Amino acid sequence: MSGDILDECFHSFRYSALRLETLPAYNASSEAERIQAWRQGRARPERSVRTSEYLREVAANVLAGRERMRVRIVDHPLSEYCRYQMAGYIESAAAGEQIRIVVRGGGSERARQDLDVVSDFWFFDQGTEDERAVLLQYDPRGALTGAHLATEPDLALCRKLWAAAYKHSVHINEYLASARMVTSVT
Repeated sequence: MSGDILDECFHSFRYSALRLETLPAYNASSEAERIQAWRQGRARPERSVRTSEYLREVAANVLAGRERMRVRIVDHPLSEYCRYQMAGYIESAAAGEQIRIVVRGGGSERARQDLDVVSDFWFFDQGTEDERAVLLQYDPRGALTGAHLATEPDLALCRKLWAAAYKHSVHINEYLASARMVTSVT
């Protein structure tokens, strides 16, 4: 992640930092070594609170009573990147981040309508007077190109999208258990 607004929000949030992820793949240079190892079936470099600044931050937030959660919207069949990402989510969950998954196009017609138009964002202190959302922009390859603070009506749209994504999502453990019955995700 980059951008002054994200840094400021992460340093100042008091209750919750919620992430909505929607792309089939992200292009972060920091993941290149881990993705290559995963593709080759090798052990991935360790990612834990001991080795990852992000996971240390997640664990510290959770220990201080600040919620960290992400809802990942996926398509079936899962993209290669999403299959890789599932193992990373297990590492994030071990640090205390709540991970939920929703299948775009799955479920009811209402679920499909609720999640039809989505974009990535971080939502900080949702439902409080300090509520803020940071909209994320990506290039066609999935590399982060910008972040800006949402104002109305985008903030209202973030509230609506978060509520819909959360409503239709399941805990990662439930998703992985059911996905393995249908197709391998790892």
